[in-house]
Amino acid sequence: MQFHDRRLAPTPAISHCAVNHCNKVKMALLASDMPGAAAKVQACEAAWTIDQGRSAAAHGLPCPLIRTRLALLRMRIVCEQLFELEKQAIAARESGNTQAIHASQIASTNLWLSFGFGVARSGLGNRVEQARLTTSVVSRVAGRGMSSMEFSKSLSAEDYDFSRSFVERLTGQNLSRVSFAQAPRVDSAEAMAMACGRKDHVIVLPAGGYKAPDLLIHELGHTAEFTVRRATGDPKMLRTHRILSETVAYYCQFSYLRQHGTADQRQFALAAFLPGYLAAQFIHVSGKKPNAQAKAMIGHPRFGALIEEYGPECLLQHIESNRLTSLTTDEITHAYVEPLFSIPVALNLLQRGDPVQRVMMASADVSVISALQAVGINGLASTDFRRISGLFNDFIDDTL
Repeated sequence: MQFHDRRLAPTPAISHCAVNHCNKVKMALLASDMPGAAAKVQACEAAWTIDQGRSAAAHGLPCPLIRTRLALLRMRIVCEQLFELEKQAIAARESGNTQAIHASQIASTNLWLSFGFGVARSGLGNRVEQARLTTSVVSRVAGRGMSSMEFSKSLSAEDYDFSRSFVERLTGQNLSRVSFAQAPRVDSAEAMAMACGRKDHVIVLPAGGYKAPDLLIHELGHTAEFTVRRATGDPKMLRTHRILSETVAYYCQFSYLRQHGTADQRQFALAAFLPGYLAAQFIHVSGKKPNAQAKAMIGHPRFGALIEEYGPECLLQHIESNRLTSLTTDEITHAYVEPLFSIPVALNLLQRGDPVQRVMMASADVSVISALQAVGINGLASTDFRRISGLFNDFIDDTL
């Protein structure tokens, strides 16, 4: 069996072995056998590598045709498999099936690894260590003395339409196919944006309502990023730096709060940063050996502002409940530090007037600083965490 497309017909530089492998991949795809096709792509690529060497020796001319076909097949396999897993994850979350959610997450991770896509590393470790919050800012962000606020509310059609229009204008994306669902809370996240295919993304809100009006803006920011990156058709764009993904969402949220929020609401939004800040101090104080005894470290000056606000027992309880002592430095960074250090990155971008659309297109193949530089944003300035206390005060006071 040969390809019908004459442009992809075999040339003398390519053996029948490689072509036959490609035909098997094509048939597997037509039969929707994605796992089988994934395995066959690997065999096909192996055959291509062998043939390429023989071709170079015998003819001196490489042939890109099979490689082009493989790239297209790889793209389709990754996308189709991932999109199917995303649908399963959404159904599991809507039903509150924690076991099924975890199974889909494991399957997605294995899919990435099977195609050679590792976890994107930010390369911001040294810059994170420069972050310092003063005692007064910790107290302010923690909400001491904050006015009584009623956050919980149900979602109306007007709320959703207003929020969606706001994010569409800010990001330049059409989010008309984004939907929302209310589901039992199955983890620590109050709400979650879940990617689904190219445009049919879903925002899952708790069944009892959501706390703050800017929460929906944050989640819609995620769906805008999903949409623009997947429109490229490049499977590498399915992956992103976690800190930059959250930066996009916080950029949208903070833009909304600057225009429509109160000082109390801006203060409340920044409180999310404190667990990430604690995790960053933990990594620094432990000497990058998280299994050290937390009680022996808690008196370190790096914890001073947090202890002043919460006390040592509260911090120890947080460290233990989040298993920081049993996680590796990379795991702590990925789970706690990077997602929340997106908060000062977003504030830096807002202060500088950088457009969020550029962040949405940043590559995950290089460090965060290099990725930002590549899309026309000053990566060093955006990830400068030395003056975050002033940055937080300016945002709360609406003087950013």
